[in-house]
Amino acid sequence: MNPLVRRALGAGCAAIVTLGLTAGVAPSAYAEKLVRDDARRDVVRAIESDAGETLQPAPRAADPDILRVAVDHRTTALLIRTKYAALDRRVVRTDALEIRTSAGKRFEALTFVHKRGQWQGRTAIGTGSAGVDCPGLRHRFDYEANVATWTIPRSCIGRPRWVRVGVGTGRGTWDGPFFIDDAFRKGIASYNENLVLSRRIWKD
Repeated sequence: MNPLVRRALGAGCAAIVTLGLTAGVAPSAYAEKLVRDDARRDVVRAIESDAGETLQPAPRAADPDILRVAVDHRTTALLIRTKYAALDRRVVRTDALEIRTSAGKRFEALTFVHKRGQWQGRTAIGTGSAGVDCPGLRHRFDYEANVATWTIPRSCIGRPRWVRVGVGTGRGTWDGPFFIDDAFRKGIASYNENLVLSRRIWKD
């Protein structure tokens, strides 16, 4: 099952509790920002049945079609801004990150919206099954501007020299199909259990 569907529909709130590119030599005092334009109309629909999960193209799904991702590896924090074609209020919505660091660590961050009126949802970051205490962790949906913004203090992820980031999103309802987009993935045939990672983004 795709990780966004599994985390949102399978793990649900328990997932929140549990969670708590190109190599090179970068010059000193170097902070990098990566901006990537994602293909339009590349959302896929995940449908569960007794036979398992199937994925189908859903080009008419403006929400949650990712248009652009900007990853800013700053001195104090990792800032990730995702622009969507549309952000409608839905009963079930997820924003997911995977972060790989220069120290060989892997982090997962998730925002999960599942209650009407609580449109910012709950956010957590962790390493596998262990949560990470990260007081400065922030995630916010701007439903007017169709933007989601992550702020992850570098202290929470070990102050790495570089990071690779995967960005995914999904929306749906409890009893209907789930719509998914992966910012760095190309083509429906390449969907699997993991988010596609960016190249290395340096801060030295």
